[in-house]
Amino acid sequence: PSVGICIGTKAYIGTGLTKLPGGNTYFNDFWEWDPATNVWTQKANCVGAARCEGVGFSIANSCFVGTGTTQLGVSSISDFWRYDVGANAWSPVTNFGGGIREFAVAFTIGCKGYMGTGFINDQKATLRNDLWELTPYPDPCNTINVITTATNPLCNGQCTGTATANPTNGFVQ
Repeated sequence: PSVGICIGTKAYIGTGLTKLPGGNTYFNDFWEWDPATNVWTQKANCVGAARCEGVGFSIANSCFVGTGTTQLGVSSISDFWRYDVGANAWSPVTNFGGGIREFAVAFTIGCKGYMGTGFINDQKATLRNDLWELTPYPDPCNTINVITTATNPLCNGQCTGTATANPTNGFVQ
């Protein structure tokens, strides 16, 4: 299976598998469908490994794609990638905190992504019943991430203050 994601009025689909008698072919391509024009446009390929059985979800103007398998029955993976729709570019996200995973479920509430269940493709196909939350950074819902230095006019240029942030980034259970 491929991943499918919606942002606004457009749909995105990517990764996946074609089973052929001579062997399987894994994909890392990524496509956008605009229902207003009924046109499919190929976007930048996912820079992660070609995969199937992964998950995808959207937060604001970004798609998140990760986990799955690179070889059926053998190789589950835990990496995660962020696709910026406006820039048509991929960047790495912290690996999934729950380890390698296939056939999981994923969804979004507000500005956080959630992923869980599925299984680890070891010799026993270990089923999982956990749920994890992704807090991406920089936060795609807040495009202004400010670190500033301000001068207090009452100090006559003699004192300054710096505001910094210590954001969380990654999956927490």
